[in-house]
Amino acid sequence: MTSVVNDAQVNGAPASDGRMRAEQEAKSRRNERIRFLLKKPSFIIGSIISLFWLACAFFGEAIAPQDPFVQDPINKLKEPYGAHWFGTDNLGRDVFSRVIVGARLIVLVALAATIISAVLGTILGLVAGYYKGKVDEVIMRTADVFMSVPTIVLALLITSSVSSKSMWVVILIIALVFTPIVARTARASVLGEAELDYVAAATLRTEKTPHILFKEVLPNVLPSLLVEFTVRLGYAIFAIATLSFLGTGVSPESPDWGTQVATHRGFLNGLNVSATLFPALAIASLSIGVNLLQDALSEAFER
Repeated sequence: MTSVVNDAQVNGAPASDGRMRAEQEAKSRRNERIRFLLKKPSFIIGSIISLFWLACAFFGEAIAPQDPFVQDPINKLKEPYGAHWFGTDNLGRDVFSRVIVGARLIVLVALAATIISAVLGTILGLVAGYYKGKVDEVIMRTADVFMSVPTIVLALLITSSVSSKSMWVVILIIALVFTPIVARTARASVLGEAELDYVAAATLRTEKTPHILFKEVLPNVLPSLLVEFTVRLGYAIFAIATLSFLGTGVSPESPDWGTQVATHRGFLNGLNVSATLFPALAIASLSIGVNLLQDALSEAFER
């Protein structure tokens, strides 16, 4: 009997059992978090708001009741009436349709920029936190240079110096601005994980560095990175709207919310409020939805 037990230990049976128990515990924690989120009002409300605007971003033309680009100068600057639920703008275009279609730019640009910054920042943070030393010093000091300038100011400086105003240019600029922030968050999480036994065990097994970083460390720091992703997404929404409002975002012909607010703010003297109010409320509602998701995720991962 002793011989059988010793053989099992040598062949790694206890280690295998330990890994299975760890996987079961991780699965149990995930299920518990999911149940917690599904009962959390902030998560439900935030999900509904975010999914609504996401649907508008992908299917805006199908949802909008009218063509957002058709002009009707005779009925310009009208408050909500009849078929125009949100009124009309300075060219007689339907504000409701323009708000629905305008979700595409701000949602997709914010989402794409946040994803890119999350991927790049996570890779840089993993490398900096794992290797430490000179590698960490170079990456973090470079990040500090970017972070020393306020985010929106840095974005304005870059967009102002770029002649092209395409959607992809804005995406890359926002991603570049947010990458150092994500990298610092990832590094802070990795520093705590790099000293734990499972990383030492993986090193003793002579696992390659990419395997240790992405198979061992990354899953354990993913919760904090997911929360950071939602935080950056909320900031990206405001940053893109601000750039459009200041005229350094995408083309002025785009019906995005920031451009709509900027175009019609001069008509707030009693002539028309709707053309400015409803795009501003759209920005606020999307930001609130994302922030509610972030709060719920933070609370779930702290359990």
